Amino acid sequence: MSIRGGTVVAGSVFIIAWVAARTNLTIGVVTYLLVAGVSYVASLYLHPNTNCQACAGTAKHRGAVFTYSHRPCRRCGGTGRKMRWGYRTFTEEGRRKQRALNRTRK
Repeated sequence: MSIRGGTVVAGSVFIIAWVAARTNLTIGVVTYLLVAGVSYVASLYLHPNTNCQACAGTAKHRGAVFTYSHRPCRRCGGTGRKMRWGYRTFTEEGRRKQRALNRTRK
């Protein structure tokens, strides 16, 4: 598939269809949720950051009146990135980085 992440979706749909055809629907759904959960955790380790919503990844906060002027975005600290919620919550490395980030912001 040419859609980003489409291989994972196609693979998980194939797995649920295969398991549901050979067993009951409950086992198929549980298998699908297990595959989706493992895929999500793997994506957290491969891509732990996302674009900052405040600056849309530009790392700049634009002025309201003089739109040509800008300063570093306060929310992301001028990096244009922020850690994904799942990475901060489910991984020890993410929690450690979040604590360090919180200490520097105080």
